[in-house]
Amino acid sequence: MGRKTTIGGALVAGLAALLIASAARADSSEERDARALREAREQIAGLQKRGANEAAFVPRGWSIEDRAEADLDADASADKVLVLLQDEREDVDRHRALLVLLHRNGSFLRGGNNFGLLPCWGCTGMKGGHGEPNLKVKRGVLLIDQFGGSRNVYGSLQRFRWSRSRERFELIGKDTLLEDSADGSSTKTSCNLLTLRCEKTVTPPLIDGDGNEVDQKRITTKYQLPKQEMSTLEQAVFFNGD
Repeated sequence: MGRKTTIGGALVAGLAALLIASAARADSSEERDARALREAREQIAGLQKRGANEAAFVPRGWSIEDRAEADLDADASADKVLVLLQDEREDVDRHRALLVLLHRNGSFLRGGNNFGLLPCWGCTGMKGGHGEPNLKVKRGVLLIDQFGGSRNVYGSLQRFRWSRSRERFELIGKDTLLEDSADGSSTKTSCNLLTLRCEKTVTPPLIDGDGNEVDQKRITTKYQLPKQEMSTLEQAVFFNGD
């Protein structure tokens, strides 16, 4: 009887030890991810304000994934928009950051940066690929187009413009998309943040529960946003449909 009790106690103790070790590994993984995220954010926040070239603004452990060149501050010189991506690392996400460099007197000035607007590598679902944004500049306005999801698709197009008086990039417009790729329903919203006017178009499901197409009417509404302070590039966050 005593031997059975001893064996049973040993088994319980062993199981408890395994559970504790498993929990410790999980906590360690969460802590590691949180620490890596914090360090990445601090690296981008601590970038120098001026440099001779774009390489001077790339932190250790990062590289330039994509770039665009255009005159963003209307001074007839080519500025740079950089997408920074962390080098491949083990067991943690590879984060991205956005950096805008203004060409001034033969060198570059950090005009704006963001950590949180661009998703980490592979964090945009099956339809988002690796999550690379699409960068364009039209008439001095920086356009950042992003897309992702699986069945539930989401997308956003954000427009930023340099304010000479406030010396910062401001969000002047935003379009968003939420779509169910199975039934065709969607909600599209477009807002001009200079006029504060928005338009929303809602499309009901176009396929019923039996897989048959149904004729549905899209509903478009227009509305006015309340007066608000302009958001800056640094405040912009990634839109994932939440």
